Amino acid sequence: MTVINSNTSTYLKATIEKSACSLLFLSLCLFEAAVADSLSIFAGEDHLSPSVIQQFQNKFGIKIRLIPYSRMSSREERIEKLLNTDIDLILLDNTAVNDHAKHGWIGELNNTWLPNRKNIHRHWREQLSATHRYLVPYSGDAFGLIYRADLITTPLVSWSAVFSHTQALHGKILLSDQPVELLSSVMRYLHQDIQSATGPQMRAAEKLLMNIRPSVRHFTSDLRAVTEHLASGNVWVAQGFSAEAKTIQYSDPNVEFVIPTEGSFYYVDGFAISAQSQNVRQAHRFLNFLMRKTVLRQIREYLNSPVSFRSGRVELDSSTKRPPKTLPIQQSPLRLFTQPEITTVRRLMSTWHTLNTSEKP
Repeated sequence: MTVINSNTSTYLKATIEKSACSLLFLSLCLFEAAVADSLSIFAGEDHLSPSVIQQFQNKFGIKIRLIPYSRMSSREERIEKLLNTDIDLILLDNTAVNDHAKHGWIGELNNTWLPNRKNIHRHWREQLSATHRYLVPYSGDAFGLIYRADLITTPLVSWSAVFSHTQALHGKILLSDQPVELLSSVMRYLHQDIQSATGPQMRAAEKLLMNIRPSVRHFTSDLRAVTEHLASGNVWVAQGFSAEAKTIQYSDPNVEFVIPTEGSFYYVDGFAISAQSQNVRQAHRFLNFLMRKTVLRQIREYLNSPVSFRSGRVELDSSTKRPPKTLPIQQSPLRLFTQPEITTVRRLMSTWHTLNTSEKP
C-alpha cells in the first residue's frame, strides 16, 4: 500500500500544474505560429507583383494567401462577405475608406510599426490626409482617352471627342462601364464639380449621356476587350487609364493617351487592415515592406502606375518593361476623388442603367 503524505501530494500537485502550464504555453505558441505564418490579402488578380510577394515570404517566412477579385465593380460587393472571414488586408479605393471605418470594418494603423511611411512623399500624405489613419497608398492612375493615332490624324485634346463628337466617330466610341469613371468625366466636360452638382447640372449630364448613346459602340472597362476593339478598328477612341494605354502600346504602337484639357481625375488604391484580423502585427510588417524604396520602385514598374510616391506628382512616363514612348500629359487639372463625389454619382445610377442596357442603334 502506497502512502501519499502531504509533501508528496504538494509535489505532485505542483508538477501537474507546471505540466498544464507548459502545455497551455505550448498550445498558445502553436496557435500564434499558425496565425502568424500567413496573411490573407484581398486584392485584384494582377495588383501584387509575384516577385515582391516572394521576396517578402523569403525574408519573413510569412506566406501570402491572395483572395483575388477580377473586376473593380465586384470588389465592394465581395468585401462585405469577406469581413467575417480570416481576411487580414484589403485593397480599397480611397473613396471607400471612411465608409468602411465608420462601419467598423477596418482598423486604425499603428504608425510606430510603419517607419517606412517616410518614403511616401508629403504630397500624397496631404492628398490622403483624410484616410491616413486607415490606409497605406499602393497604386493609382489617371483617367483619359486612349485612341488610334493612325486612324484619328488630329490629336485629341478634349472630352468633346466622345461627348460632342463629329460624324466621323459615330459608332467608333467605347465608354467605361463604371458609373464613377464615366459620369465624372461627363461632369468635367461640362465644367461642373460632381461633388457639388445641382439638380439642373445633373439633369444636363443625364441628357448629354442619353443623346450620345447612339454613337457608342460598346461599354466596358475590361482591358482585354478594350485592346481587341482598338486593334480591330471597331473602336477608334476609348475611355481608360494611362497604365492601360501603356499596356496596349506594348502590342500596338499606334495607340496614344491623353488627359483632356477640361481635366480628369485620378484614384489611389491602398491597403487597409481588416478589423477582424488576427495578424495585425504581421499585416503591419507587410505594409512596411511595401513602402521600402526598392520595393516601391518594383511595384511602380510592375503596375505601370503613374502615381509616384517618391516624386510627389502624377507622372506618365514609360517603364523599362514598356515601349519607350512618353504618354502626353497636358497641364490639365487632376482631382483625387473624395467620398461625397461617390455619393453624388449614385444619384445617376438609374440613368446609367438605362444608358448601358438600351439597345444599340
